[in-house]
Amino acid sequence: MKKFEKVLVALVGLSLILHYLSASGAALTGIIGLGALSLFYFFFGIAVLNDLKVKDIFKSKGKIGIGNKQKMLGLYVAYMLAATCMAILFKLSQWPGASDMANISYFGLPLSIILVYLFKRKEPEFNTSPYYTRILAYAAFLAFLIIVMK
Repeated sequence: MKKFEKVLVALVGLSLILHYLSASGAALTGIIGLGALSLFYFFFGIAVLNDLKVKDIFKSKGKIGIGNKQKMLGLYVAYMLAATCMAILFKLSQWPGASDMANISYFGLPLSIILVYLFKRKEPEFNTSPYYTRILAYAAFLAFLIIVMK
């Protein structure tokens, strides 16, 4: 799953470079890359953020070692990442509704960063876990992209 995500991120990077160079193929690579990355985060984001295998998502807490709070936070952040990818796609393609989707991302990503910070302070046993750092890295990167696209 990590390799697939890296391929999609590389495809998104290629589409952004092509877009800023006004080269042909930028729209197609953007639609494929950002659309697939958005679907990937929407369906498998909780597994990626919690560093789980897909089959481990549906197991109980004792078997995989994460609680419901961490699952719910991962689910929220995954949906925000998916919405932000779609907002970037709409902005690049100049489709109607791009500003509305970007507004959702402008509100949702900082909220997810604040929630991660609050959960990290409240649960010190997770301070050694890379979970919160991973979520902050994903959210900060996409927040940077959506702000640059403004």
